[in-house]
Amino acid sequence: MPMKKQSSRSYPLAERPKVKKRWQKSKEDVAYLKAEFAKKQIWTDEEKIEIGKRLGTTKEKIGKWNWEERRKLGTNFEHSSE
Repeated sequence: MPMKKQSSRSYPLAERPKVKKRWQKSKEDVAYLKAEFAKKQIWTDEEKIEIGKRLGTTKEKIGKWNWEERRKLGTNFEHSSE
């Protein structure tokens, strides 16, 4: 018989699984991302890290935003070799 998943309410407070919050982009964040995207559509890891630091998020989340933006435009999905 499969084990039943515990709801978060059944865990003692100190043992609750941590849930990552979604990155909520402000209008200023989106404006900055779009301005950087207008300069260059394929970002290096270093560029993603710098943008992430400026906006207070991770390189992975910046990369995902960049990938989605390129997908909307139908541009090349290959990674930059820079």
